[in-house]
Amino acid sequence: MRRESHSTLNNPLQPGQNPPTMWPQFSDSARGKAFMMLNLYLTFKASIDFYEAGDCPRAMGVIDMMMPSIDAWQSRSFDMDLDADVKLLEKLQMNERSSCSALKSQVPY
Repeated sequence: MRRESHSTLNNPLQPGQNPPTMWPQFSDSARGKAFMMLNLYLTFKASIDFYEAGDCPRAMGVIDMMMPSIDAWQSRSFDMDLDADVKLLEKLQMNERSSCSALKSQVPY
């Protein structure tokens, strides 16, 4: 017997906005750091993979997407290791942006 159900969901958050309760509660703060380190690694990997595939907007966009979460985490529990990785991520994005701009200007019209 087939059953159907319909629901309407309303998300009060704007696109890209995170709920204030999104952060998991860790019994040990070191576990939270590992969670953020993994997310930073995945951001590096995705950005480099997109760049190598010639997809500049996504290469830079994945970093833009991650930065609000990093900023929120750092404001709650600042960590120098994470800060150093964020600085590397920002340098990667600057290099990609510069290289992508140079490539874009070489495209004949």
